Formats: sequence, C-alpha cells, structure tokens
Amino acid sequence: MDKRFQEFILNDSASVSLTRFTLNLVVAAILSLILAWLYRRNAKTFSNRSSFSSNFLLLTMTTTLIITVVKTSLALSLGLVGALSIVRFRAAIKEPEELNFLFICIAMGLGLGANQLLITLVAFALLCLAIYLRGQWTTNGTSNTGNIFIRQEGGKDIQLADLVKVLEGACAQVSLARFDESTNAIEASFNVTIDKFEDLERARSQLTERFPSAEITYMESTPIFDEN
Repeated sequence: MDKRFQEFILNDSASVSLTRFTLNLVVAAILSLILAWLYRRNAKTFSNRSSFSSNFLLLTMTTTLIITVVKTSLALSLGLVGALSIVRFRAAIKEPEELNFLFICIAMGLGLGANQLLITLVAFALLCLAIYLRGQWTTNGTSNTGNIFIRQEGGKDIQLADLVKVLEGACAQVSLARFDESTNAIEASFNVTIDKFEDLERARSQLTERFPSAEITYMESTPIFDEN
C-alpha cells in the first residue's frame, strides 16, 4: 500500500496533449493582448499604462504553462507550493486597479491551464463587457479627468485664487485636492475635467505665462488621446 502511494506521488498521473497545450498558449496570448488594450483605454491609474500592460502577455502565458505542468503531478504541485513559500515577489503595485487586471491575467492562465477553454472565454467576454461599461459610466463617454500638480519655489508671487482662475478658464471642472505651503515652496494639486487635448494645452500655456518659474505636472485618469 505504501509503495503504491509513493508511486502515485512521484509519477505523473496524466499526460499533456501538445496540440491542446499550444492552442491554450495561443488563446492566452490573444486574450492578454485584448485585455492590455482595454486596460490602456479604460484604466484610471496614474501609472504608465502602456508599460504596465506589456506584462499581461508573459504573465498569462506563464500561468498557463505552470498550471498545465503541475496539474499532471501531485509532486509537482506540492513542489510549486514549496517554491512559492520561498520566493517573495515584491512588485511595486500602487493602485488596486492594477491588481484587478493582474488577477484577471492569472485567472485566464488558470482556466486555460486547466483546459477550461469555453468557461474561460465566456468569463473573459463578460469581464471585458464589465470593464467597458464601467469606463463609459465613470466618464460619461465625454470628458477626461486627471490631476494637475503645480509647484512654485519661494511661493511669494503666487496666489491660490490666481491658479484656480487660470484653470477654470481652460478646464470644464476644477476642484482643489491638496494645498501645501512652506517657507521654501507652494504646492497645489487640482482634480480637473478636460473635454479635449487643446484645453490642456491652453491651461499649460496660460500657467506658464502667468507663473514662468512654476513646475507643472499633469497625470491623466482617462486617456485624452489613444495610446497604441
């Protein structure tokens, strides 16, 4: 009894079809590219979406490979658990939305690695629909939201009311998110809504003209123009 149990632990319990495995990898690549495109178009993160979404392809295909291999052997599955308890992943994930998309990639890899192709495709289609509808609902399909951060060294020749007046002349909506004043500098962060790229350019030129030495940073929540 003990000998047969050891053989069950050590020997592969299933074979892997090379054709099916190749198909799953191809599907994983296609789905990850679609998800990356949706992320670049609909995500609200302030990070570089093009750079971050480029990881989706490798993550999805690698997860598919791992699940395909370890599901054939209980010993490999236990070995994977042991390896993950030793290796620590310290990726700098700063926003919850980034984790959501990474979990989608992992979920697709798990489904395809387990040969659940139909369920994975149906779930992915519903997730894509939810991502698209959420993007349309949060932006109403018209405006783009973002943050404008302004920093002025010294800060003696800058007034908060002047900043608000300049931004209100170029942006559809303006709200003060944060204001810091010290003996060395003044820093102000505004949540703004911009209808088109020209409005952002007008706000930039007016701020530069009014406050020549100010440092201006804009971070978008939704794209002003398409990212390829």
